[in-house]
Amino acid sequence: MDKSASTELINKTFSFPFNEENFSNFSHNIFDNINLNNLSNWISNSTLPNNLKQFVDEYKILGTYKDKNNGLIIITMVKFLDKNIVEKSRYVQREFSKWLLNNFNADACLISFFSDDYEDWRFSFVTLNYIREKTKSGKIKVTENLSPLKRYSYLVGKNEPNHTAQAQLAPLLFDKNKNPSIEKLIKAFSVEKVSKEFFKNYRDLSFELNEEIAVLRKKDKILNINFKENNIDNLEFAKKTMGQIVFIYFLQKKNFIGHKFIGGVFEKKKKKNFL
Repeated sequence: MDKSASTELINKTFSFPFNEENFSNFSHNIFDNINLNNLSNWISNSTLPNNLKQFVDEYKILGTYKDKNNGLIIITMVKFLDKNIVEKSRYVQREFSKWLLNNFNADACLISFFSDDYEDWRFSFVTLNYIREKTKSGKIKVTENLSPLKRYSYLVGKNEPNHTAQAQLAPLLFDKNKNPSIEKLIKAFSVEKVSKEFFKNYRDLSFELNEEIAVLRKKDKILNINFKENNIDNLEFAKKTMGQIVFIYFLQKKNFIGHKFIGGVFEKKKKKNFL
């Protein structure tokens, strides 16, 4: 699959509310050697432990896949009863993932969490690692370590931009070897790469805003005088403005404030310096 086709597939999959057919098609295009599950029906929550029944409506095992290191990956879809669990409840998502991996004796799972009353959904890759530690008596103790969902997870859907998922996941689609290892999938979901990309874009936009401010000051004498009288540096103003935009976006994502609130604040203080 070329880059253009992979971009189209990612947009179709991740720019809309969860769709089983789209997710299945996306999974098939990542793994050539996927072993499809013979049971096509969704499984009710009656098969789940009690601590999950109150949150999960049903789930479906799309298939399994073994990488070159014989690591078993389960591709799964999970429908929650409440939309809030999709966005906020890391605990429930972790508990389901842990149960799934232990129940099927798997090493990792590629999993979609969604709800019928929510236009966005979570796409996660969860791994189960084993940590070997030596006890005081000298014995080797083996403990399970579940990867944090926050690190290996994307919130996607109708209301979520998919450029990060596209940049991270597209290489898996147009890679000639359609049998990625667990390590390669971890890199595709790695927050470190996402963070570097974010700060690079943040820096570039700050410098771009800095240049635009310089142009505006040349055109607007009153603005230029205001900057001089208040000892405002163009770049510092640009960086602070970017910080405010990111902070407001964060508050909106957390549903702490809405557009009407911001508009009201602006109307009251539009003649004042927001610095």
